[in-house]
Amino acid sequence: MKERLEDLDYADDICLLAQRFCDVEEKQKRLKEEAELIGLHININKMKGMRVNTSNMQKFRLEETEIEEAGSFLYLGSVVSES
Repeated sequence: MKERLEDLDYADDICLLAQRFCDVEEKQKRLKEEAELIGLHININKMKGMRVNTSNMQKFRLEETEIEEAGSFLYLGSVVSES
C-alpha cells in the first residue's frame, strides 16, 4: 500500500506529484509511454509544471520540449498554488 499521494486524476487532466525532479521526469516519460500503449496521445504543449518548496530551477522537459510552468491551478473549486 502506498503511503503518499502520487497523482490526482480528474476530468481529462492528470496531476503528477513528486518529491524529486528526477521522479517528475520519469513519471512524465512513463505516462506518455503507457498512454501510447492504449492509443492515447499526451499533448506536450498543453502540459504545465509547478514547483513547491524547492530551489531546483531546472526546466521541465519531455521529448526535448520545454514544459510551461504555472504558479497555480484550480482543482474542484480550490486553488492549488506554489505558495
